[in-house]
Amino acid sequence: RKLTAETAISLEELHDASFDMEQLIKSDIIEEFARKEGSQFVNGTGAGTEMTGFMTDSAVSEINSGIADDIKLENFIDLTDIKQGYSLTYAMKRSTAIRAQKLKDGEGRYLWQPSVEAGKPATINGLPYFIAQDMPAIGAGLYPVICGDFGRGFTILDRIGLAFVRDEMTQASNGLVRFVAHKRVGSK
Repeated sequence: RKLTAETAISLEELHDASFDMEQLIKSDIIEEFARKEGSQFVNGTGAGTEMTGFMTDSAVSEINSGIADDIKLENFIDLTDIKQGYSLTYAMKRSTAIRAQKLKDGEGRYLWQPSVEAGKPATINGLPYFIAQDMPAIGAGLYPVICGDFGRGFTILDRIGLAFVRDEMTQASNGLVRFVAHKRVGSK
C-alpha cells in the first residue's frame, strides 16, 4: 500500500519563519504516517487502500475470558497455550498494560517484571510486550490483549525511507509551495 500526504504553505511563511519550516512539515508527515500505520497494523480491514490488521485477520483465534470489565492472570496464561517453538510477545493498549502491571500471582508476585538489564525488555508473565494504542480497551465483547509470534505470524513490509517532494511550480501563481510525501508499507 502507498501512504500519501500533501500540504501547501505560502512562500512568505517559508521565508519568514524563524525556524526550519520544511523540517517541521516533514516531521509532522512522518508522525501522521506512523499514526496511520499503527492504526492499520492493528485494525486495518484490508479493503481499498487499507492494510489488514492483526485484530481483523480471520486467521487469528480468540479466547473469551468470561469477565467483561477486567483482566486476570489466567487470561495471560491462556493466551500462551500454543505450540512450542514460537517467540511470543503480548500487545495491548497502555491502559491495559497498566492494569496488567498490577496483577499478582497466588504467591503475591507481580505478573509484570521491569527490565533490569540494558537491551532486555520488561515482561508480563515472562514474555515481552509492546504498546499498541489502537488495541481495544478492557471491556465487554472486546479483546484487549493479543499474544503471538509477530515475526512469524504477522509481517510488516516497510520500504525504507520516505519520498518527499518540494513542488514550487504547481501552485506558484497562488504563492504556495506544495509538499508531497509517499511511503510504501504493507502487512500480511
